[in-house]
Amino acid sequence: MRKHTLLPFLLFVTASIFARQEITVQNISLQSVAHSNVSCLAVQCDILLSQTYNERIRVGDSSEVYFFEVWLKDSVDYMQSSKGFGTMTDSIGRLKCSGPIVLRYDVKMYGAFTVYIPFAAMQIPSGLQRIKPVIKIVDQTGRIIKPGFGGEYFSLEVPPKLHLRVSVRDILAAEKDQKGENWDYQLTSPESVKPEVCWSINYAGKLLSRSPYEVNSYTYSDPDGRYDFEFTISKDDIFYFEVDDFDVSSYSDKIGTFKVDINEMQLLSGANINVKFDKVEKMDFTITIL
Repeated sequence: MRKHTLLPFLLFVTASIFARQEITVQNISLQSVAHSNVSCLAVQCDILLSQTYNERIRVGDSSEVYFFEVWLKDSVDYMQSSKGFGTMTDSIGRLKCSGPIVLRYDVKMYGAFTVYIPFAAMQIPSGLQRIKPVIKIVDQTGRIIKPGFGGEYFSLEVPPKLHLRVSVRDILAAEKDQKGENWDYQLTSPESVKPEVCWSINYAGKLLSRSPYEVNSYTYSDPDGRYDFEFTISKDDIFYFEVDDFDVSSYSDKIGTFKVDINEMQLLSGANINVKFDKVEKMDFTITIL
């Protein structure tokens, strides 16, 4: 008899421990906004959990981590991503943006989750377009928990776009950092105090690219254009060159940041530009509108 009474109890406990959190997405909306000096689509939604984090702990489950994924549909299918936005794509190039659902101790309702997606990241024509957001919920392994909460179609004005090629030929960094100290610690030779110079493009708060770095050198050079980078930007947007002392084992040190207003650069398309900023003594680059 003991075996017969214990088995249903064990099944109940097991089912309780491994019962999956139920998640619902509500109030999905879209609007056009300026975010980080970039024309963006702001996707908002509310997320409702069936159990709070502490309720999950009480049944022995404290390991759940969820992520919400924002996908966009045009009139036919999920949108492809524009050139240069490889970090915002799935395996076949469709646009995808994700964020964590940070579980809090006594909260079931998470209001006004917002994701900002640059219009330039969407492979969609300029002008008035119909866009439908789809929210998917996945676990930390990428397994889909909820296949998609679809919002309504929204009519939005997509700004004109420019396709750019950025070519950085030479960079010369100052011999000392912002504190007047060596860039790196001297470990085995005087050469090791020099930085590992590299550059990247920061657009809408995301790093779109990063070049290789020169080891123990105040310079970066790419005369053959092996690391030229092409990407799409909305008209009137701003992006930034970031020059760093790359560090493999910790955070890279900032050598300098240079703001690029594309409206000012249109007249200089294809021309060689030489600038000095922060601890960058010289940077030669070209921006070409394709």
